[in-house]
Amino acid sequence: MYHQLMLDELATLKQDIDKGLADVAAGRVHEFNVQRIAERGRKLLAARSS
Repeated sequence: MYHQLMLDELATLKQDIDKGLADVAAGRVHEFNVQRIAERGRKLLAARSS
């Protein structure tokens, strides 16, 4: 059971990586902005805590 869960998680991760690489290849990228990423993370964390 644990083995299958790990395989499923790895398959999902691979799909996410493939999507990200496709986005980069198609030019769908944004400039890396640490402050924007941190703010988004704080908002997501606050939403989960509510």
